[in-house]
Amino acid sequence: MRHAGFHQVHVVDGGIAAWAQLHGLPEAMTLNRLSDTDVAAALAEPGSRPVVLDESLRSVLPVPEDAAPASAERVIVLVTAATAQSAIRARLKKGITTLYWSGTAERLRQLLDTQLAQNRKRLDGPAVSKACNAL
Repeated sequence: MRHAGFHQVHVVDGGIAAWAQLHGLPEAMTLNRLSDTDVAAALAEPGSRPVVLDESLRSVLPVPEDAAPASAERVIVLVTAATAQSAIRARLKKGITTLYWSGTAERLRQLLDTQLAQNRKRLDGPAVSKACNAL
């Protein structure tokens, strides 16, 4: 980008979501929302600190608030549709990337189970198949 004439170029840890959060932009709520596809991987990522705001999700991910490392690089806030947006917005603070996911306990359990199955498959190594000579 500098070769193209842009001189004020910065790498922002957390990407556009963190930048919007840092500047308090109204778009931060939309940009910081994790999709179903991303939440399990984000929770498994080293440096992530989960925060459960709805008790129904605690059965799936029982994380006491003080058990997570304070030096987390990012916070993953887990909520349900009943959680007030103001409670989520209160967690979007400057200086630390905070992402959030909204859903049911059953959906979170499914997503985490899928992530674990994919990790096990990856750790088992290459697959072997008599029906497919590419494996």
